[in-house]
Formats: sequence, structure tokens, C-alpha cells
Amino acid sequence: MKIVVLAEAAGDIEAARNFYDQLAPNLGDLFVDSLVGDLVTLRRLSGIHPVKCRTENGCPACAGSGNLRRDDPGLQEVAQRKQ
Repeated sequence: MKIVVLAEAAGDIEAARNFYDQLAPNLGDLFVDSLVGDLVTLRRLSGIHPVKCRTENGCPACAGSGNLRRDDPGLQEVAQRKQ
């Protein structure tokens, strides 16, 4: 999994760091360290959880079963449309 922090998000993170630093010294650094740690964990653990279809009646990728296969072409098509 590739995680990308958009420029807008980077600005929000910096603003949050400044906000937390105003509450207590070095709290902003703790916030950023925690966020980075969560992103690293997300990247490391990506793909270990089952993917569930969230549509009411299923979709082409799950054929109504609610369970998606990661290699299913329908799922790949949905993922590509979201990019």
C-alpha cells in the first residue's frame, strides 16, 4: 500500500502541530509522531483484513455474497475509479 500525504493534509498536520504546541510544550511533536506511527502501521498491516462489500445488494466484485476477493477484476475496477 502506498500512502500519500497531500499538500493540503500536510498543511492541516502542521496547523494541528502548532495547535497542540500551544496547549503544552512538545505536544505537537507527540501528535505528529503518533500520526506517523499510525500511518506506518496502516501500511504494514494493509491487506491482512478481509474486504467486505458495503453495497446493500452486493456488487459485481462480490456477486451478492458480501465477500470480496482482492484479485477480483470488479474490485480492481472500483479501486481504479477511486484513484
